[in-house]
Amino acid sequence: MKFPMPKKIKDYLTRRRHRRFLSLYDLPERGTVLDISCGEGDFLEVLRSYFPALELHGVDISEQYISRAREKYPWATLHASDASAVPYGDRTFDAVLSCMSLHHYKSPTAIFMEISRVLRPGGRVYVLDFVPEHRIIQILFNLYGCPEPYHFEKYYLKKEILSLAACAGLQVEKIRKMGLFSRAKIILARKIS
Repeated sequence: MKFPMPKKIKDYLTRRRHRRFLSLYDLPERGTVLDISCGEGDFLEVLRSYFPALELHGVDISEQYISRAREKYPWATLHASDASAVPYGDRTFDAVLSCMSLHHYKSPTAIFMEISRVLRPGGRVYVLDFVPEHRIIQILFNLYGCPEPYHFEKYYLKKEILSLAACAGLQVEKIRKMGLFSRAKIILARKIS
């Protein structure tokens, strides 16, 4: 049985995770950044506070979330769209971010291919998600899952993520834990060409 987390606690933990994410990796000072599965856009707000010169974009499959995000953050360019078919041209972005959404995708291959398509050569993708260390932990993660009741879930092993990235022409440069006791990891990959 899944127990939803109280909203105040969930919001606090999300903001804390976003700040930690940004402290671990440097994004370009200028350029264009896409947050896929951006929800209500709260990570874009944190990004803007750290990097005010970035041009920020977000997509989410939920029209309701995008509508709320547009009200809260009118300075961002936001679209209701599936992450496997974003409404942008090839080589549009300097960086693409995926914060705690990889485990929601039924077709991660399509997501990685789309990320690669919209990244400029040399552009970076930052993926933050839970990455189980081995198959037994993966099975437990997949059984317990996330407390949100509305989505598909599968947590991917490190070797699966490396394979997905390689198939999309992305070279994984670093994988870092979010913290000492955290199961979340940040995967940094660069578009090869």
